[in-house]
Amino acid sequence: KFVKGGALTGGRSRASIMRVVMQNLAALRYAYNKRLREKPGLKGKITCKFAIDEFGKVIFCEATDSDMDDPTLVAEVIDKIKRWVFEKIDKPGDITEVIYPFAFSQ
Repeated sequence: KFVKGGALTGGRSRASIMRVVMQNLAALRYAYNKRLREKPGLKGKITCKFAIDEFGKVIFCEATDSDMDDPTLVAEVIDKIKRWVFEKIDKPGDITEVIYPFAFSQ
């Protein structure tokens, strides 16, 4: 299950960000399913704030909110987001900040 929404500031389009988020959801789902085997019944939402520079690199990511009692999964989600690659944009110095809720349930 996936929550639409989130906030966005900077020069990137919501559509271009969503494209990369959607491409990478399987990896987040995989990490969640792996934790689920160790912690049956695990579910909840992790809201992440991340920043993308003009070159498409994630230069910052943190969980701003989580109701999941699983620091291991939260850390893994952050780690994965930090490796996402977005397209370059022709806006020198632009930093796009995204706040996005990821909902995990069986």
